[in-house]
Formats: sequence, structure tokens, C-alpha cells
Amino acid sequence: MLGAFFSVFGIIFWLAVLCGGYYLWFRFKKRVNGFTNVRDSDGREVAQTRLAKTQLSNLPTDISLIAGVGKNAAPQQSLNETVLRPTIGLRLISLGVSGALLWMVWLGGADYVPDIPYLKVGVSVIVAYSLLYTNLYELRYDQYGVIHKDWFFREVDFVWHDVVSLRDNGHYAYIVRTADGKKAEVMKYLVGIRPFLTYAHAQIEKNCES
Repeated sequence: MLGAFFSVFGIIFWLAVLCGGYYLWFRFKKRVNGFTNVRDSDGREVAQTRLAKTQLSNLPTDISLIAGVGKNAAPQQSLNETVLRPTIGLRLISLGVSGALLWMVWLGGADYVPDIPYLKVGVSVIVAYSLLYTNLYELRYDQYGVIHKDWFFREVDFVWHDVVSLRDNGHYAYIVRTADGKKAEVMKYLVGIRPFLTYAHAQIEKNCES
């Protein structure tokens, strides 16, 4: 009887330790992310998605800091549109990660990539495509709406009047949702992103009030 008691107590004890450790890590991670996350021009954070709120798979702090380098520079203006492109920090990360992956594929030996026909070529194509997309990405917006490029380089647009939420996915993108249930992922680390977020927040608040 006493042995069963100690067994149950031991299980409860280690569960408490694990849960307490996760809670402390969660609070620490949330506090750190609060300092590194991109905010709008008024200093307001973007609400996170449910998965991002767990802090389980969010970007490491150092990566977030590097990717954000250059975000406060002035964006380009084209006629009545504001044009946002990737920050210098995000471009450097994409080049570094792509270079490391290609090195592992072609020079790292079988320890990294199994010797399977066409696997190296396939991985290289995916890496090259991701690098190209990241560096050619573009988001344009004006008083009427937003246009950005999806992963197939197609222009996807939505009007501000339909936007009901903007959420941070904890990685490299914001999730934009419209009243009809559609969603789009727009890049987070862009030159001039803070004024864009401020404008987006204002439009969403206006739509929620109407």
C-alpha cells in the first residue's frame, strides 16, 4: 500500500515538475518574443494564432532579430501604392539557409542526404525556388486593398473592407482573414511593415464596428 502511494506521489511530482518547467519556459519565451516581435507604428503587437500562442514552434529570438533588420527603412512608393519588399535581414537568412542546405546536399555526404536517385536535384530545386520566392516577394497596398504574391507567384488581392483579422503565425508570416472565410499569408519581415500594420489595424477596427 505504501509502495503504491509513493509510486503515485512520484508520478504526480514529476508531472508537476514538467508542467512547472514548461510554464516557466512559456512565460520566458512569451516575454522575449514580446520584445522581438514586429509591432505597428503605435507600438501595438499583432495578435498571435492559437499555435503561436503556445510558443512551441515559434522562430528563435536571434533569427527574429536578424530577420527584422531593415524593417524600419522607408518603403517604395509607386503612384498611389506603397510597395513592401523583404528586409535585408530576411534576405541574408534566406541566402545563409539555402547555402547551408545545398552544401549538405552536395558536399555533406550520405550522412545528410540518402543516395536516392534525383533526391539531391529535387531538394536543390525546392531550395532554389524558396530562395527566389523570398527575394522576389512583394506586397503592395493603398487605401482600397492589398496585393501580394503567393507561393506560385500569382497576385492575390483583397480589399480592406473585407478584412476581419490579422494574426502572427510565429514564423515568417501574418495570416490575413476576410469576412467570407478566405485567408492569405503575407510575409512579416518587410521594409515598411510597421505603417502597414498600423493601417491594417485601423481598417479591421473600422470593419468590426460597422
